Amino acid sequence: MLDLEKQTGIIQNILLELLSSHDDGMSEYDVIQSIKEMILGDDVDDLFRDTHKLFTIHFIIFHNLYLLRQELWETKTGHLVISPLKICILPYTDSDDTQLDEPDPLCEYYLDASNLDNTTQEDVDDMFTHFWSSFLVIGDKESAMEILEIEGTFDSDSLTKQYRKMVMRHHPDRGGDTSRLQEINKALQVLKRCL
Repeated sequence: MLDLEKQTGIIQNILLELLSSHDDGMSEYDVIQSIKEMILGDDVDDLFRDTHKLFTIHFIIFHNLYLLRQELWETKTGHLVISPLKICILPYTDSDDTQLDEPDPLCEYYLDASNLDNTTQEDVDDMFTHFWSSFLVIGDKESAMEILEIEGTFDSDSLTKQYRKMVMRHHPDRGGDTSRLQEINKALQVLKRCL
């Protein structure tokens, strides 16, 4: 594994060269595939099965991307867009100057190298669990909104009102169906997690 402090400039230069040769940008996965051996050496076989190793390479890449973004802004030579699905260098515009002053929690997190050292396997497992549970909720949200007949945005009050309305309509004591009522109850739980 690379020493993050010593290799920062090297990784930034490699990322700059890599991204400069891909005008349409690259996904984080493609970037990882391109430079994983440089960061991990020969220890890349189980990269996508070892969550802590994957977090480490992710952190190193994003640490260097945020440093590169700052450098491009300061030299007014480009604007680096950073997201897991698309990382690309866009031409610099004067409006990019205002972005340097805006707080960016992700930037602060990735620029603090101690976050890499202080993140345990348990922390990484918790992050993956949270990601996947959030991901599954997003897929379930649309179905739940359909079941509760909710269109558009909702808050806690409107969700509760619509839930009560649906329960009154579909309660078995009022001629409704038990399985439909169970669907309504599950939909409520899904949407509560989305608030």
